[in-house]
Amino acid sequence: MTPSPASDQTSRDPRDPSSTTGGPRPRVAAAPPPELSWPVGVVAERAGTTPSTLRSWDRRYGVGPSDRTNGNHRRYTHLDVLRVLTMGRLIGQGVPAQAAATSVLSLTDDDLLEENRDAPLIASAGPRDRSAAGAGVARSASSSAARGTARSTVTTADPAAGDGAPRRLHVADVDDEVAAAAEEREARETPVRLDGSDLVDHPTVRALLAATRALDAPTIAHLTRQVLRRHEVGAAWDDVLAPTLRAIGRMWELGELGVDAEHLVSELLGSELRAVARTGGLRVAATPILLGAADEEQHHLPLLALEAALAGHGQATMYLGPRLPSSALARAITRTHATSVFLWASISRRPQDVLWDRLIGLEAPVHVVLGGPGWTSIPVLPARLHVEVVGSMREAVTALAS
Repeated sequence: MTPSPASDQTSRDPRDPSSTTGGPRPRVAAAPPPELSWPVGVVAERAGTTPSTLRSWDRRYGVGPSDRTNGNHRRYTHLDVLRVLTMGRLIGQGVPAQAAATSVLSLTDDDLLEENRDAPLIASAGPRDRSAAGAGVARSASSSAARGTARSTVTTADPAAGDGAPRRLHVADVDDEVAAAAEEREARETPVRLDGSDLVDHPTVRALLAATRALDAPTIAHLTRQVLRRHEVGAAWDDVLAPTLRAIGRMWELGELGVDAEHLVSELLGSELRAVARTGGLRVAATPILLGAADEEQHHLPLLALEAALAGHGQATMYLGPRLPSSALARAITRTHATSVFLWASISRRPQDVLWDRLIGLEAPVHVVLGGPGWTSIPVLPARLHVEVVGSMREAVTALAS
């Protein structure tokens, strides 16, 4: 019996891709391409180090691969590779391994890409291309091949050369595991002794001091930026930035640093603090808090730090800068109708200082917050002048932002 057209039609399912009936076949979505990833050996070749060093960084500091294959083998993504390159660059510039890892892991993906925007993809590096473009990392094993030991080196500019000539710093001349353990122990246990009694044991402070000795502006800016991103400005100032500046001042007194290093750090830190102040968010449309340093005071960084900290609290401020004459301060208070003022002094101020006369001459009540070690003696003042001495940036922010 010959089947009818109707029975033949019902035997075919138009939704079946194998059906030979007319009509478009359903579109099958293409799987997204897999993200590129690389094994530890390839990444070590790209970074100019050894696989054992990368495994040590992963185990000790958490800077390692984040991808896994179907066979459960760990692989480095492109961002993982950039973290390795950044960490290698920081270590090569004198930053302790623990501090370098902390800085690298604090970077967002966008920050990481910006820090390494000139670095080519790992796939573009051939097996004998040992350069780390944009990272300054290189590998030299020829002198140690006879010992069976790889020597990791980095290339940086030597400030003493005066002509930008590169110099090579050895990260490790012994087994990588021993070197990594020594770096970690040094960062954790060995503080910097300045004068026999003053010890600096914060790893970021030590990293900043190492970069300052080398006049390494990119690393100083990078570390400062990361500290200000990870912490409130008041905490960053009290715990890291102010101790760094005190240590630099002490090292200058001991002849270990020159004025060039002091000026470099001051300029870079000031730039970072101003950037934080500019991006501090919406300010309250109110009478600004006046920020100034007492007459003959040249220190301005505490004022910039407080400006940035108050910006984070939405407080409007007016930066009047260092060496502010007492007469100019009094005029500014009167003209702006300011109700709060912050004054910084590191030089000891006498009870007979003309500043007090200018403040006493003000008619309106003013909240005067005094910061710095110079306010050792304060005369009796009228009740309309509410004077408050603070011992830290945190206390200054609390006094002015409340």
